[in-house]
Amino acid sequence: MQTEGTLALRYAAVMDKYRRHWNQIDAASFDQMHAGWRELPDRGQLAQLTAGVAGDSRHAPFNILEIGCLTGFNHVLAREQMDDDTAGRARFYGLEPNVGAVAYGRKHFPWITFMEGTAEDMYAGVLELPESVDLCVVSRVFMILHPREVAASLTFMSQHVERFVICDDIMNLDGDVAAIRTPGDFEIMHPFRKILAGVGFEVERVELARVPDRECSGFIVARRKGIEPA
Repeated sequence: MQTEGTLALRYAAVMDKYRRHWNQIDAASFDQMHAGWRELPDRGQLAQLTAGVAGDSRHAPFNILEIGCLTGFNHVLAREQMDDDTAGRARFYGLEPNVGAVAYGRKHFPWITFMEGTAEDMYAGVLELPESVDLCVVSRVFMILHPREVAASLTFMSQHVERFVICDDIMNLDGDVAAIRTPGDFEIMHPFRKILAGVGFEVERVELARVPDRECSGFIVARRKGIEPA
């Protein structure tokens, strides 16, 4: 993964394909996707985990940021799983580069604060993040990112975040290096425990997906070292 050349070109081509695909999605398609996502077991499991972490905290407000939130639908499901007290304390934020998805989310879910931009914008300080983030949710994003980008994201967010909930292919959780999964479009299994430890986080718990698929084999809940378990 360190060398440039054919592998780098392949990675760039796959990322370009993903961008072109998502940029072609219109509002009607988002409606259909939401209806389908509501039935996906891993979406419900992620919502339960997110609501559970928020509910175990007494912070008010409790700031939840999703990286790569698309239209914000994971936040919608999570809020539905929260009791009234937790939902009242929760503040929802989402970072998303897709202009159409952000426009859709702002129209349908005005209680979510959307930030239109990329992870690079976030590192550069272009985006106005909440002063502190109690929980950062990352769902089905890291698997398509180069290890350098994953490390950069977690390094930056470690300065702002207390806990992560990561939904991904976690079958290389305890690995030493990233592994490319085949066949597929450059989907990467990252050594999450090692990467998180390197930026000051420890894995609090791991849940396998009740109905695993190629994009989600499980969930990781991680906390900044020194933060007491909820």
